[in-house]
Amino acid sequence: MREKQTEHLLREEYGSSYKAGASIKTALVFPNSYFLGMSSLGFQVILEEINRHSDVSCERVFWGDTDSEVTPRSFETQKRLSEFDIVGFSVSFELDYLNVVKILDAANINLRVEDRGNKDPLIIAGGICSSFNPEPISDFVDAFVIGDGEVVVHQLLSEYCEWRQTGDSRQDLLYRLSAVEGVYVPSLYDVVYEDNGTLAGIHPKTGVKPEIKRTSIANLDDFDTTSKILTPNTEFAGSFLVEVTRGCAHRCKFCVASHVQKCRIRSEDAVVSLTRCNRRNGRRRSVWWGRPLLTIRRSAE
Repeated sequence: MREKQTEHLLREEYGSSYKAGASIKTALVFPNSYFLGMSSLGFQVILEEINRHSDVSCERVFWGDTDSEVTPRSFETQKRLSEFDIVGFSVSFELDYLNVVKILDAANINLRVEDRGNKDPLIIAGGICSSFNPEPISDFVDAFVIGDGEVVVHQLLSEYCEWRQTGDSRQDLLYRLSAVEGVYVPSLYDVVYEDNGTLAGIHPKTGVKPEIKRTSIANLDDFDTTSKILTPNTEFAGSFLVEVTRGCAHRCKFCVASHVQKCRIRSEDAVVSLTRCNRRNGRRRSVWWGRPLLTIRRSAE
């Protein structure tokens, strides 16, 4: 039943960056439903960035309400999650922290970092929740990407590919990743508590940076942050999304993104250019700018 549903969803998609045959197999997991995951522009953009890496292929994994007793499999090839070299989680909602642990358990991947060896997948997490507070799942994740991931993900993948050639230990890989700006490796920090349970201090191991700096893209125009896969089975069905701003100057108290990200605005020329570029695909699309702003249709010619 699940395979038939996946086939149906795949048939209704337009556009894909997945490439078979790469030496490093990666799964990008949205720990919630396909409907929510494919509505996330950040999820789609990181998927595209990973697949741009020459030695790496990336498949998608989703987690629905009825999947608690099912082995997690990839959307593209139905590969088991435990068969991938790298498993990345894109976490947008606090409650999905629980799903991260459920997915690892259902996939028969060792839950705790200290129990994993060289043959286990490298577990990474990013997204706005991980950037705001990674600690709730720090026992289960090898490395976190803190902040914008477009550049960091390539550096992280390059370090992994180089490590694979050396045959060194998994611990050596974690040290290599910890040297990348914006990457937090929890197991390389010793946490000390007071007798009453309050935090007394966090001490990095020898050779590990004492502070994690959140990465931030200075100029949004340098990245084409738009919809990569179109599908009618999302919140924005029939829409082509263009990121106009990242972060927010209003800093509403309920909004995590405005508190952990600087407010940056894409130039008007870049927005128009991205829109016109994607018009060539010949499909009716809407550009999303907080509300439907512009509709593009195939011209008469």
